[in-house]
Amino acid sequence: MRLANVEKGKLAVLTTRFPGDDEEDRKIIGFFKIAGLRNPPDHETYLVADQKCALRLPLEEAKELLFWDYYSTRGGIKWGTGLFRYLADSQVMPILADLRDTIRDPISRQMID
Repeated sequence: MRLANVEKGKLAVLTTRFPGDDEEDRKIIGFFKIAGLRNPPDHETYLVADQKCALRLPLEEAKELLFWDYYSTRGGIKWGTGLFRYLADSQVMPILADLRDTIRDPISRQMID
C-alpha cells in the first residue's frame, strides 16, 4: 500500500485488537519515529524506523491504552478498511503523555520525554 501523507520525523503509532476483542477494544501497543521512507515505483511504501525512538509495550502495559480514546471517526468507533490511519500531532501528543505515565521501564520513559 502506498502512503501519501507520511513524513520523516513523525510517529507511527502501532495498534492491535487482541484475540476475542471487539473493535472498540483496539489497543496501542507501541510506536516508532519515522527515520525514512522508501517509495519504489509501482510498489508499496516502506517506513524505516528510528531504532533509538521505538517502543513495543509489554503485554500488560499494552492492554491499558485504548486507541479510540485518542482518535475518533464520524459515525462512531470503526476501523473499516485499510491498514492505517493518519493522526494529527494534536492526537499523538496525548498518546505520548499517557504512554509515559503507563510505561514502567525508566529507560523507555526517558526516551518518550
